[in-house]
This record gives sequence, C-alpha cells and structure tokens, in this order.
Amino acid sequence: MKKETIVTKVSGRKRLYIGLVCAFLIILALHSYADNPLVTSVYTADPSGFVANGRLYVICSHDKAGATDYNQLYDYILLSSADLATWQNHGTVFDARYDTSWANLAYAPDMAVRNGKYYLYFPDGGDSIGVAVGNSPEGPFTDPIGRSLVNKSMPNCNVQWCFDPRIFVDDDGQVYLYFGGGGPGNARVIRLNSDMISVNGSAVTIDAPNFFEAAYMHKRNGIYYFSYSTDSSAGMRIDYMTSSNPMSGFQHRGTVLDNPWDNLGNNNHHSIVEYEGQWYIFYHNRTLSNSVYQRSVCLDYLYYNSDGTIQKVNATRQGVDPITNTSPPTPEPTPDSTPSPTPVVNGNIVVRARGTIGGEILEVHADGAIVGTWTMSTSYQDFYANGTGIIEVHFTNDDEQQNGMDIQVDYIVYNDSTYQAEDQEINTAVYIDGSCGGSYSEMLQCNGYIRFDTGGNNGTLGDVNNDGAIDIVDALLTAQYYVGLDPSNFDEGNADVNCDGSIDIVDALLVAQYYVGLVSEFCL
Repeated sequence: MKKETIVTKVSGRKRLYIGLVCAFLIILALHSYADNPLVTSVYTADPSGFVANGRLYVICSHDKAGATDYNQLYDYILLSSADLATWQNHGTVFDARYDTSWANLAYAPDMAVRNGKYYLYFPDGGDSIGVAVGNSPEGPFTDPIGRSLVNKSMPNCNVQWCFDPRIFVDDDGQVYLYFGGGGPGNARVIRLNSDMISVNGSAVTIDAPNFFEAAYMHKRNGIYYFSYSTDSSAGMRIDYMTSSNPMSGFQHRGTVLDNPWDNLGNNNHHSIVEYEGQWYIFYHNRTLSNSVYQRSVCLDYLYYNSDGTIQKVNATRQGVDPITNTSPPTPEPTPDSTPSPTPVVNGNIVVRARGTIGGEILEVHADGAIVGTWTMSTSYQDFYANGTGIIEVHFTNDDEQQNGMDIQVDYIVYNDSTYQAEDQEINTAVYIDGSCGGSYSEMLQCNGYIRFDTGGNNGTLGDVNNDGAIDIVDALLTAQYYVGLDPSNFDEGNADVNCDGSIDIVDALLVAQYYVGLVSEFCL
C-alpha cells in the first residue's frame, strides 16, 4: 500500500512537471522572446538601419553557426519590415568574395540611399573599407572602383582597425564617413564627394572618451550625435557626444545603451534611426547562442529629453510594438536585366538564387527527379517547386568561364526548414585547382550541383517524435530530453533546431515558437 502511494505521488509530480513545462514553453514563446531578437533562423550582428521604400531595413553581418572567430564574416544579411512585427529575411545580398575583386571579408556594414542608388560600405576585415553600388537594397551590388575607398595608408587613417563605416549625409548634401576602432584616439571622420565613392581631403580625429569601435552619427533638430561602443574598462556600452559641427567640437553627454541583456559582456554595435515619427535603436546580443561569435539583432525604442539629450535605452526582450498605420511601400527600381517569371504557385521547396551575368540555367532535383527548371537573372529570386527527399540545385549550361556564367545559391527552404548553401559539404560545381570538385561554397561555377542534406523523406527538424507534425508535444519532448528524462520515441537528429551542436532548452523554445506561429523556419 505504501509502495502504491509513492508511485501515485511520483506520477502526479510528472504530470505536474509536464503541465508546467508546456505552460512555461508557451509563455516564453509568446512573451519572453516575442520580438527580440528579430530573427531566430540565422545569426545576425552589427545592425545598420535605414529607411527606404516605406520600410525599415537593417543590413547585418552574418555570423556562422559553429564559428570560433570572425574569419567567416564575408557576407551580409538584409532584413526589413513595414510594421516592425513581421520581419522579412531577404537573405544574402552581398558577398565580398564574389561581389568584389579584391576583398575577402565583410565586417560591420552601412548602407546609404542617394540619387536612386544604394551605396553599401564594407570593411575588408580591419584593414580597409570598400564601397559597392546597387539599384535596390537587395542588390545585386557591383564594385565601382575595384579597390578600397579608405585604407591605413591614407592621411590620418592609420588607425588600429580601419573598419565600422558609418555614412552620414547632412542636410546640405555633404557626405561624411565615420570609421575606426581599437581604443581611444582611433575614431575618424572624412568627407566624401557627391559621387559617394571618393574621398575629399584628409581624415579628422574625433576625441571620444573610452572609444573602442562602432562609430555612428545621426542628426536631430540641428544637433549632431556621435555615438560609439566604449572599451572594456567602460563596460562596452554605447556612449554618445554632441556638437553643432559634424567633424569637431564634440562634448561627451552620457550613455545611450548599457551592455545589453544576454550579451556576455562582449562587443556592442548599434544604429539609431527614425521611422514613422519614432526613434529606434538596433543592437545585437548573444541570447540565442550564449556564444561570443553567434550574435542576434534586436530593436528597442529610443527617446530624447526636452533639452536634446538622449534617455538611456531600456533594452527589452519584448522589443517594440507593431505599427498599424504604415503606408504601402514604394515599388523598387526595375532591375537592368529582365528576370525570368517566378511560378505563382508556392511549393514545399524554395530556392533563392541569382546568376552572375544572366541566362544561367538552374534545375532543382528531388531524390533524382527534376522538379523545376529556370533561367537566371542577376537579381536574387525565389524559385518554387514541390518534391521530397534529398534536394540538389544544379547548374547545367556552364560556358566554361568564357563569359563568366555562374550561379550563386543563397539558401533553400525545404518543408519550412532553411538550409544555407555555404554549409553544404557537397558542391561538385566549384573549381578546385583548375577542375570541378567539391567544397563548402554557395557558388556554382561549372556544371554540377549543390546537394542539400535534407534527410530524405524523413528527418524534419523539430518533429522529434516523427509523427509528421511539429507541435507542442515535440517542444515538451525536447525539454524532457534536456532535463534528462530520456523520453521515448525521441529522434535526436531532429532536435537541434538552432544547429548549435547541442540540444537544450533553446531548441525546445524554438519548437514552441514554431507551433504558435512566431517562427516559420529553423536555422541550418
């Protein structure tokens, strides 16, 4: 009788545990991680916000899952939203390895809109800054000068880190480039000419207390605000200075943003932008990964006092409220080359890709069967197909580099899970030592294919019990696995939905978010 009583109590505790975990996961999914970070399917950092086409855009560095340093920062992710609740991931819009002839890295970016063109400023690591130009925020971008715009050999540009560009266009049309990093005395500003791709004069030093990196400039009511990340002695917070002149006379005013939540006390990077009459601040933290080299972009409100000083920002998990009165976006400029039509019927396979010169033929295979064929333009497009199994993206009409025909594959989405092209081990269309071989790359440079290991007809991320649905049961089972309860019918291969190499409570949370509709894809 005593033994039966004990069993009943244990069973009751388990039932209570299950109920509490379910409630915990749903509450967290709906509230704690409702808006910050902005996306959970990819790691993003160094956010630079700007307004165009009736939307708020933010271009970000692209941190790679599993990276242990910043040597894999070579491309940028673009996000945008009209209502600040639903964020569109435009994917990779720039890759220094393929979109320039001289750079190999792409650290923290900035983008400016002028004369109907989009100017993207990118650091090649910490040594120099380049510029690329496109007709839309999504590109494609070309390198108009074929070399760096600013480098350490130029007058007064020999800073420790020649990076972190910020472009500011003043009311009179004068353009300024702010940059630098590495410690106090390394902040610089230099004028640009109206063409946006050449400098005018020498760089000027800005004396900013505890300066470390992330120089940023904005203007409000005639006041110039120079903000930046402080060094570790000052807590790697975002401080700011003000002046009546964009290049000199700055006075330190205080702190905009302390080192934010879940940032491990590590580097900080921000941008400040006005959208629909409200000021906002973008920043990054490490909340999804708990790792130095996998960061995530967040958004919060920024307010001013009546004297023009900035109120310290309250960095929050819930983020900002949706905007309900946004006007429809202005149509983007028509690309120079005419894109092939995109099928109007969606499928369970989405391929995002572009050609380098146009006319390239792309095929999608599912378990060996051709399920779609398209002709490429030079703009990124989404191509839809239906199929199951191992997915391969093929390049079929290579001209043996006579005209430079290549295909750049950004990613595929298969059954609501995203697979980044550069993460796939098998790419038979990459040139290695003068011949086609296999490598981690998103470029198809000769006839061949990238194989995406989608797990065949099984292996859907998030469906840990393989019942064909991703629901709260999967979130609960993942949580049980994390706390060591060894649940039955648990497929570990489907559980690491953020692809960080471990199965933990974050994975359970992401599955719960998927179930309630806050996440539409998982990170691969």
